[in-house]
Amino acid sequence: MRGIQSDRTPSIALWLNVWFWAVVGGSSTAREPWTTSHVSGSPEPPKLYATERVYPQLQFNQPVELLPLGDTGRMILLEVGGQVYTFDDDPACDRADLALDLAPCIDQFSRALGIGVHPNFRQTREIFVCYAGDPVARPDGTRLSRFRMTTENPPQIDRQSEEILLTWASGGHNGCAIRFDSQGFLYFSAGDGARPYPPDEYDVSQDLSDLRATICRIDVNRRSENLGYSVPANNPFVNTLGARAEIWAYGFRNPWRFTIDHATGKMFCGDVGWELWELIHDVQRGGNHGWSIFEGPQPIRSDITPGPTPIIKPLIAYPHTEGLSVTGGVVYRGQALPELDGAYLYGDYVTGLLWGARAQTEGEKSQALGQASQLEWNELLAETGLKIITMTEGRDGEVLVVSFDGGIYRLVKNQLTDQSTQFPHRLSQTGLFSDTAQLSPATGVLPYTIVAPAWQSATKLCFHLGVPGHEPITIHRQQRNWKYPVGTVFAKTISRQVNHTHGPRDQKIETQLLHFDGLAWQPYTYAWNVEQSDAILVSTEGANAEFVFANVDGTGDELAKWRFQSRAECRACHSNQAGGAVGFTLANLDSLGERPVEDPIATLVDSELVIDAPDNLRPFKRLVNPTDFSATLETRARSYLATNCAHCHCRGGGGTVALDLSFDLPTSEIFAVDFPAAQGMFDLPNAKVIVPGDPYRSVLYYRLATSGTGHMPKLWSRDNDSLGLGLIHDWIRSLGQDSVDVDTEATEPIDDVWSALRLARQIELTPDRETRHQRALQLFATAGPLTRGLFERFLNPSERVARLGSNIDVNHFLNMPGNAERGRELFLNSKTQQCRTCHRLAEQGRSVGPDLDGIAKKRTRAELLESLLEPSKKIEPEYANYAVVTVDGQVITGLRIEHNLSEVVIRAADGKDHHLLTTDIEHMTAQSNSLMPIGLVAEMTAEELADLLEFLCSLK
Repeated sequence: MRGIQSDRTPSIALWLNVWFWAVVGGSSTAREPWTTSHVSGSPEPPKLYATERVYPQLQFNQPVELLPLGDTGRMILLEVGGQVYTFDDDPACDRADLALDLAPCIDQFSRALGIGVHPNFRQTREIFVCYAGDPVARPDGTRLSRFRMTTENPPQIDRQSEEILLTWASGGHNGCAIRFDSQGFLYFSAGDGARPYPPDEYDVSQDLSDLRATICRIDVNRRSENLGYSVPANNPFVNTLGARAEIWAYGFRNPWRFTIDHATGKMFCGDVGWELWELIHDVQRGGNHGWSIFEGPQPIRSDITPGPTPIIKPLIAYPHTEGLSVTGGVVYRGQALPELDGAYLYGDYVTGLLWGARAQTEGEKSQALGQASQLEWNELLAETGLKIITMTEGRDGEVLVVSFDGGIYRLVKNQLTDQSTQFPHRLSQTGLFSDTAQLSPATGVLPYTIVAPAWQSATKLCFHLGVPGHEPITIHRQQRNWKYPVGTVFAKTISRQVNHTHGPRDQKIETQLLHFDGLAWQPYTYAWNVEQSDAILVSTEGANAEFVFANVDGTGDELAKWRFQSRAECRACHSNQAGGAVGFTLANLDSLGERPVEDPIATLVDSELVIDAPDNLRPFKRLVNPTDFSATLETRARSYLATNCAHCHCRGGGGTVALDLSFDLPTSEIFAVDFPAAQGMFDLPNAKVIVPGDPYRSVLYYRLATSGTGHMPKLWSRDNDSLGLGLIHDWIRSLGQDSVDVDTEATEPIDDVWSALRLARQIELTPDRETRHQRALQLFATAGPLTRGLFERFLNPSERVARLGSNIDVNHFLNMPGNAERGRELFLNSKTQQCRTCHRLAEQGRSVGPDLDGIAKKRTRAELLESLLEPSKKIEPEYANYAVVTVDGQVITGLRIEHNLSEVVIRAADGKDHHLLTTDIEHMTAQSNSLMPIGLVAEMTAEELADLLEFLCSLK
């Protein structure tokens, strides 16, 4: 369940620590405070809106739902602990009246999830409550019940009136929201019941025989045989064999809150994501919203049998660089903010961000399958700092925002002035250093070192920490639960050696800052000037540069491309869930100030950076430097994986597979050894994440070895760490002994990935640099798409492939010349860019997409480039992607190439034509997405894209 799990609730030990400091330790002066900080606010202008307290005299204990109590003039609020309160809808109200405490009334009660009020409450006095028993997966552990309230003032809930309408399995994700439509039908949501790992552990997300992972619709005003409700006759799966007739839509992970807009009938749902994405769905009748085959745009599980209807992409998918736990909201129909009329407002529980979105209106509400709206506008409106647990529409139509810490708020215009120009745009203006050029720390700023820094291509790292005032850091066994004082700053300066006229020296390249603003960790990058006297703030989009560095073996210079990461790219690793500064951990701390660290907790306490830590933090395992040969091979390898990979590949870290490389886990529990590779096997025979004894069938090793498709880590480096790769090779070999000596010499030519990995290892062990280079250069020129990247790391930087990725400058490519002949070869014969699979040209290929003969007469150069980068932005009607559902439940998607009174012909992506009688079709709807997937050009080079564009422009 989102927002209410134990790992999101501060422990008693943490609160005791905070209390201890506030009451006892506030007068300590031993640690010199950092008083020179100018890192505050943001370099960006303030948001347009803010929140203000509505009922300032009311404070609740972990509220989860708030609604108007019909037209009684009162509000009804549900707390996670099962307490139901009502109170007068008056800002001056100073008392909430307990209507019922579910906890002592329900056997094995665990938590309350949602509450709903009958639309005709004054006559029926009915409310509906969803609650769960103990968190284990009991078959009937979650209940939807009907209760009646008394007419006295304040009203009470009659405990004896409970009527259990429905039960389903309890577990991790339970939902649940309860809403009514204009016809009086009740809708409720249910999560997939799973824990965070593994994804969809009960395999229910596409199973219509189970209520989990669904939104359901029932009629609570009419009873059927043996039930306290009936199923509306036009529910989508009433006649589907084996399906629960109550289901309205399915394929959700944890549909925490949804709304039905009373003006349009549209339903929007916030679905809490897994590792990468948070989702907003435009919920459709009978709609399959993707989980757990997809998490937003990300494929997750290929072993799940899809449900009977086509998958509908989410209206909004925002990444975990922007938020970590979505809270579905409401459509604004109030009067105070008329510019937001019709905007769907939604928020994030973890970051407190609040957005507004508008979808393309369609007039009347369409109930046809797949008629999802198109997103027209989506903007960040407010940085609230709240734990947004639910949003509701008050009696006056204004939006109320409920924070899990107990307050109720409303959205108002932001009165803050723009102070972005005061944010330090030079490193020397931050107050971190008394001498910026020398990186001499200011008073109160502490230098520190770590045992095992992440590898980054022969760089040298310098770390500093600034904690304002005397307030300490409160630590916890889980890094993401550490509590930092507002204004805390971590700084990492990256240098690399250059050959100077007076000998080699270190050149500072960038200083990265992490600033805790009280809500989240905000990343900033400062690029050092040529004079090495100061560094300048890099824009939020990041930047690219080239430097001449001394090469790794000291034999000369090399031209290197450098990426100053965007702030979004930085947040991918330095998230709240990862703990912000991922390297500053108890297991990794090596020195603090001038002091070596033997006992990290004692050192931090003694320095007054933290107060006395709870005993349950000990013992913990210390990392070792991967180059420390006095440590065991196992410890070195696990330390390497922990510091380079575990900030994503850990529980809640953002990795899209079950792999958990946390250092404190035994190797048998990291979901890697003999574990299936869920995100591709790259043509490796009988591959696993790790095959004991055989690195060359281990996907983990391949990903670290290649610089091409599948390379890890994804963001901060496409280079390869030869020493680290050798360490992981030896560790995997040590885990078991294959019957064949996998390190026997590979022969050329290479025709499979397994042999190419072995040959790349042999090249790596070749002592002569030039021999390595020449051999790799020859193989790189003839290798296939999955093996080319294995030899690329031995080449000079100027010889390597510069891939486009997601940051593509459209104007640059519109003016960049290409070679049409090379583009033609790429189109017709490339193994990686299989354009001919769907497009026909000169009687070659398939006619699934537009035929390309003469395409340049119909589209401009800009339109052709747009179709490559954003294929779904503009779809010609004759190439619309249709989803057809037959009366017997068959689902077919593709182009509608013929449609007459008796027959429809659909051409699928594989080129096969499906002839369907119109009498056999239940639904046929156009989809909003193109058959051509996005991201096709990310792995291309700039030259390849320019050549392909030039070729398309030549087709006149």
